[in-house]
Amino acid sequence: MTLVSELKRRNVHRAAAAYVALSWLLIQIAETVLPAFGFRGGAVRAVIIALLIGFVPAMVLAWAFELTPEGVKREQDLDHRSALAQRTNRLLDRLIMLLLALPLAYFALDKFVFDPARDTAREQAVARQARSEALVESYGENSIVVLPFVNMSGNPDNEYFADGVSEELLNLLANVPELRVISRSSAFAFRGKDLKIGEIAEQLNVAHVLEGSVRKAGDRVRITAQLVDARSDTHLWSATYDRGFDDIFAIQDEIATEVVRHLKITLLGEAPRMPETDPEAYALYLRARHLLMQFKPENISAAEALLHQALERDPQNVRVVLELAFAQFQRYSNSPDPQSREQEKLRWRELVAQAEVLDPDSDLLPAWYAYLAWVDGDLAAAARLAERALNRSPTDLGALSTAMTVAQTLGRYDEAIGLAEYQVDRDPMCIVCRYNLKFSQAKTRLFKGEAQAALDLIPEQEGNLQVLSARAMALHDLGRQAEFEAAFAKLREHGAKDDPVSIAAVYAWTGEADAAFEWLEKSTPPNRLDAIFYLREPTFAKLHTDPRWHAYLERLGLAPEQLAAIKFKIKLPKSASGKN
Repeated sequence: MTLVSELKRRNVHRAAAAYVALSWLLIQIAETVLPAFGFRGGAVRAVIIALLIGFVPAMVLAWAFELTPEGVKREQDLDHRSALAQRTNRLLDRLIMLLLALPLAYFALDKFVFDPARDTAREQAVARQARSEALVESYGENSIVVLPFVNMSGNPDNEYFADGVSEELLNLLANVPELRVISRSSAFAFRGKDLKIGEIAEQLNVAHVLEGSVRKAGDRVRITAQLVDARSDTHLWSATYDRGFDDIFAIQDEIATEVVRHLKITLLGEAPRMPETDPEAYALYLRARHLLMQFKPENISAAEALLHQALERDPQNVRVVLELAFAQFQRYSNSPDPQSREQEKLRWRELVAQAEVLDPDSDLLPAWYAYLAWVDGDLAAAARLAERALNRSPTDLGALSTAMTVAQTLGRYDEAIGLAEYQVDRDPMCIVCRYNLKFSQAKTRLFKGEAQAALDLIPEQEGNLQVLSARAMALHDLGRQAEFEAAFAKLREHGAKDDPVSIAAVYAWTGEADAAFEWLEKSTPPNRLDAIFYLREPTFAKLHTDPRWHAYLERLGLAPEQLAAIKFKIKLPKSASGKN
């Protein structure tokens, strides 16, 4: 009898096939599970090596023993011509088929379920990385983040001053078109985090970091600043300024000038300069700014009181008036009903007009007026003003955000995407941007018919009526009728007064056209912002063939031909693609 025949007689070939199938499955599981517990590639290699080593003893055991329906028996005690031996062979064949089926099932699940999700995530990550790398390459070494300066005054109440110095330096540098400067919200997101300079720079894709400290005592200030090359972790420049508080503007100008000089940037225009004002008014302004940037409704009144004190000392200070407008914008955003919002908007508009009287040439005014026009639903004026704002202040995040919103409203999605990418590159840690991205992904999945994926992505923000509306639509598509009715009832309860369009959206989505138009007519005034956004989405697709639909859009000024007639041509800032 040959060796091959003996191996077959003892079922060693079957045992080898089962061992190989089981080993492959174990390796796939190890590659998936072990990294989730922090094990690196070496752990998977150890599993593979162990399985290879185990093959020989496994085959030795298969030579000496047989697995039978009656348990494990010694091969020499088994009659291979008996009925028990035949049942043993059938048992081993079924076991092999099962072990082969498991890898095939895993492969199918991975290929058709897990792999598309991984590919999507990978493509998004690659796209984000490509944008960032292209942006860094576009600017070369001319990229920087200004970290919040440390308050060394020994008094926590002076943190406002350290933050103000940091933000003012950031704003000065952001006015240098040749320099990519990370926004305040992303820079300040690293406050208090135990991260090295290189780690922060890597997360933000910048080459340089400006950090420092501030000590304020009476009418004296000491500001220490240092510029770091994040890639080599070397100091390019550092200086300490110990002067009277009256010199605060000169100090900030000098720091910005030194940064530009050491980065070897060739300026195409004049170096940016701090607008000088009354020092005490400036300190009051910084206190108010510190309060408002926390975006807490309870801080608004205190901030306004400080700003009015600043105006008493310096009535011509346009920055203080615009900060009052910013406080009023927060009041508008927090207003509980349409009537109070209209009153807050009127006061907001008056403050912007007051700032225009003080400085008609201010580069900040067009963005304010553009946003007010957009809030009013006057899209033609909003487009004209947003274009002007971006041309005058191409690096201002307010101008960028307003221009992006207007472009999106007009359906100019190519321009909107370009502006959004530029804004994200300047503000990569933006929490609101992440929220908007997640919700946008949820809506996209919903429109593609992937209701469960949409439901998984919808943010947990119960007070947001558009979130409630999207959740109700997803539950409807999943056939979870009881949950849908509960969510829709909650939406009608909270949205009947403030957001009837969100209710109309659900009716339109579920095919109830008459109810949808009834709720659309309840939107007062009919050109509300939520209507402008909602009506551009596929949410209302089932109404598009209804003759009432085009008439309704025409009345709002949102019919396709009306939007196409609005002139809106912007020159994008240097984008991630390196193009203008």
